[in-house]
Amino acid sequence: EAITRNIEVLDNDIGFRQFVDHSDLATVTRTFLFFFKDLATIDQVIKWYYARRGAQVPFWIPSWKNDLRLVQAIAIGDNFIKVANSGFTNLYGENAGRDHVYLVTKSCKVFAMAITSIEIDSVDDTAAVLTLDDLFDEVVPLNMIEIVCFMGLHRMASDEITIEWLSDQAAQLNSNMKMLSDGA
Repeated sequence: EAITRNIEVLDNDIGFRQFVDHSDLATVTRTFLFFFKDLATIDQVIKWYYARRGAQVPFWIPSWKNDLRLVQAIAIGDNFIKVANSGFTNLYGENAGRDHVYLVTKSCKVFAMAITSIEIDSVDDTAAVLTLDDLFDEVVPLNMIEIVCFMGLHRMASDEITIEWLSDQAAQLNSNMKMLSDGA
């Protein structure tokens, strides 16, 4: 993972350097390494990359890190999740890459939703409530949670990907993806 910013440095070598930040957020570039062991899957993935047209077409991708820890089970019809308060309510609110959540259950059910608001729980200040833009269609007990992470809008960092063939049926695909700063 690399972080870059669109910064202009003004330095005349006789005093303080000045920095002009042309971006509100740093640009996060992540390297993803995928392993595939059959030709049909490799073909699908190459077609998916081709459909992104290199760096032209944005797509949503999770961070694949346990960014959030749920502290309360999810009920049918809930449009919120209650997570451990780690101070992110002050830091992330509407920032790109922190405005969508991706939840996967142990039964492989996926929920991808936009965060509409974040507040400290009024009853328990060790928890935060993330209000979401959609409703859950099933009960999700805490012990069924596999991962809860943020999801960001990305594009390919370049028009190139690297495919290393490990055999006639297996390949590794390596690509860099940049998070878009506008989050929309």
